[in-house]
Amino acid sequence: MTVSGTGDKWAVITGASAGIGKECAKVLSARGYHLVVVARSLDGLNALKDELSANKKQVEVVALDLTLPEAPEQLVKITDAKNIIPEVLVNNAGIGCYGRFLDTKLPDQLRLLRLNVDTLISLSYLYGAKMRQRKNGYILQVASTAAFQPMPNYGLYAATKSLVLSFSRALNFESKADGVSSTALCPGATRTNFFDASKHTPSKDFERMMMPADAVARAGIDAMFARRDVHVSGLINSFYAFISRLVPASVMMRALAKATESQST
Repeated sequence: MTVSGTGDKWAVITGASAGIGKECAKVLSARGYHLVVVARSLDGLNALKDELSANKKQVEVVALDLTLPEAPEQLVKITDAKNIIPEVLVNNAGIGCYGRFLDTKLPDQLRLLRLNVDTLISLSYLYGAKMRQRKNGYILQVASTAAFQPMPNYGLYAATKSLVLSFSRALNFESKADGVSSTALCPGATRTNFFDASKHTPSKDFERMMMPADAVARAGIDAMFARRDVHVSGLINSFYAFISRLVPASVMMRALAKATESQST
């Protein structure tokens, strides 16, 4: 059993088998962190561990379905048993559910709600308390530019990201005196498996606007270590987040409904 030493720096990353989470793992490993990588895909996690072997840092693989109510406490028990108290938590795990709400399956929407909200909040609480005891810690909450306005066809997803953004900012304000920060990372469309998992095929024009996951991860990690409140990745996304505060929600929703419907299969 791996046991953490007193001087070791650890990071826990959820949704680490692909996409932004995987790229965050690469960045943190290169910066000297041992990792606890968490996802459902054991094969994906083991492939990541092999890929990071050159960095000479420990990589603990935890294959866990974080949509299960008991999963956050199970994860903390696993890290406690290894004497791992993370300095960094990356709450990246999340899913979307494409379609008009009443045309989707309720279990799919509730699963989204549990992962995007319940799991994120539970891990922020459980690991945040440990960070506060040590007077140091960094939390990266992966939200989305969808947090800035209601979004037809991704209604509950956008609502969860709005919650993540608001919650993260409040947590950051409350905890800064204790040496703990919470940074909300708000990417726009990113080249990951998100759209495949959501059963939504974007148009070619939309795909060309996507940011690479590694660029999003590097910028997010930099913002986290700078203890920034919010980071919107990319100039276009920053502009989009800005105008969403100025344009009436009804106008934004009409535009988003048209865009997403025209891209569906």
